[in-house]
Amino acid sequence: MLLCVCFIAVSVLSVVYISSHADHDCPGEQCEICLQIVHFQNAPRQLCAAVFAMAVTMAAIYVTAAIVEVDRLNRTGTLISLKVQLNN
Repeated sequence: MLLCVCFIAVSVLSVVYISSHADHDCPGEQCEICLQIVHFQNAPRQLCAAVFAMAVTMAAIYVTAAIVEVDRLNRTGTLISLKVQLNN
C-alpha cells in the first residue's frame, strides 16, 4: 500500500513540477530545471522497475515458504511414528 502511495505522489508531484516549469527561460545546456524535468520524466520508469523487483521478491518468498511448508508436512511421518491411537 505504501508503495502505491509513493508511486501516486511521485507521479502527481512530477506533473505539477513539469507543468509549472515548462515555459522557463533556459540558459543553455547545463540548465538545472531541464535536468530536473528529464529526471521527473524518468521517475515513473524507475518506480516501475522497483515495483517489478518487489513483485519478484515477494513471489520468491512465497515459493520458498510453500516449499518449506510442503517439506514440513512430508516430514511429519506416519500415524505410528506420531504415536496416534486409532480407536474403532
